[in-house]
Amino acid sequence: MTMRKLKLLDRQDGSVAVEAAFALPVLFAFFGVIAQLAMVMFVQASLDHATGEAARYATIYPTPSESEIEAKARSSTFGGDPSAIRSVTIVRGSDDGRNYAEITMVYDYPLVSWFVEGSAFALSQSRRAYLP
Repeated sequence: MTMRKLKLLDRQDGSVAVEAAFALPVLFAFFGVIAQLAMVMFVQASLDHATGEAARYATIYPTPSESEIEAKARSSTFGGDPSAIRSVTIVRGSDDGRNYAEITMVYDYPLVSWFVEGSAFALSQSRRAYLP
């Protein structure tokens, strides 16, 4: 009887399946986190591009209105959800006698997770353009 028990303990049939059952969920979660970080970086690049385009647009002569600059910023985003743009603010001022417009965009990025319902967090980008 003891010999039979020893043979059962020495068997390794199915050990790969058990190891895979432990490793694959961790691997998939790791890939999910990498995908989320990539999307956050993609949306941040989109905001950077949009504020840059809006800053370039603000420097043309005659100076466009704030609503035109905001429309340019909103239309210059790529990727992500355009309705998730919380705000586009344009602040005009002067620095050492030079007029500028500072464009700031805020994007509410929804955190997507398979296990936990997450809330949105804000990504923001600012760009200053000196006006002619």
